[in-house]
Amino acid sequence: MAWGLLGASGMDLWLTLRFRGSSLVLRRSFPPELAFLARQLRSLDGPEVPPAERICTAHVRVTPEQADGIVTWGRMRGVDGRTLLASATFDERWTSRELLDAAVVELVRAPAVEAPAVVGRSQSHLARWSCSHCDRLRLDQVGPLEPVLDEPADVELLHRARPELLLTDAGELIASSRLRAVFEAQGLATRPLVGTRSFHQIHVVARARLVTVPPLETHGPVCSGCGLAPLVRAEGGGLSDGVLVLRRPHWTVARPLPPGVALAWSEQRIGFAAAVHGGPVHPMGAPVDLALHPGLFAAQGAHVLLASPALACALSDAQAGGLEVRPVHRAGAAAVEHAPRAASA
Repeated sequence: MAWGLLGASGMDLWLTLRFRGSSLVLRRSFPPELAFLARQLRSLDGPEVPPAERICTAHVRVTPEQADGIVTWGRMRGVDGRTLLASATFDERWTSRELLDAAVVELVRAPAVEAPAVVGRSQSHLARWSCSHCDRLRLDQVGPLEPVLDEPADVELLHRARPELLLTDAGELIASSRLRAVFEAQGLATRPLVGTRSFHQIHVVARARLVTVPPLETHGPVCSGCGLAPLVRAEGGGLSDGVLVLRRPHWTVARPLPPGVALAWSEQRIGFAAAVHGGPVHPMGAPVDLALHPGLFAAQGAHVLLASPALACALSDAQAGGLEVRPVHRAGAAAVEHAPRAASA
């Protein structure tokens, strides 16, 4: 489902395909068992691009057998020696019930749902330099968030005509007031938001450490002060007889969430993009005015949002849309702890 209804029935397999050639030629080339692809083809190029150089895409829901058939057929080569299928990206979409026996799951934004913009970070967060050699910050939330939502202020959400679960670019969870009882039943507290009573922020206290195995990879310079390197989520896959096949690997955590803990952020932030300096440039621990440095907050990257399967199923039962659920692998070392005081963002 476009809004990521957590209770949809059965694991769905979706492929994002990139074909070489014009849509007209490709539609005539598909064998009968792949004819359904013809209706989904979209050309990325205009008439100024020669037909042989054009790229067409398709985003389709398939069975594993159909996926194998598409990749096998796509390995055929044209007169220029290139495969007809340039790349295939596999996206598995799970349901909460399928993962009920898992130790922990990841909550991610559904593809058709955008992250709400959040303004006034200088009012909601206290920022301090966490390192003298790079622009990493220690962030503590000290006030309510101010998200920009496309609804009138001070109006209760009386129907479900829009997603009720929103994930900010920093990994903060915003939920419809209708779901407040669902979260409270799982032992979670809520925070008010600036400008609306229809939504609340869900207070995340626990932390879980991601294990440094794929897809968690370092990408960028190591800071000589704190010793940290930027972390990214790497796509898994490689070439298969000329076709680039990509699969999204799942995170690995050291241990499941402790009993009674329904939500946790990863200790690590993914996608740090701020500066790393050759020497000390900041007084470590000194306050930072986010109003004067508006880009620094976003450059810190985002936490991964982890949940207990019980919470995911409770949201599924409440028919809450906006997020999807993904499996998380479990390793053996301990790494879950609780953060003191305010939620560190």
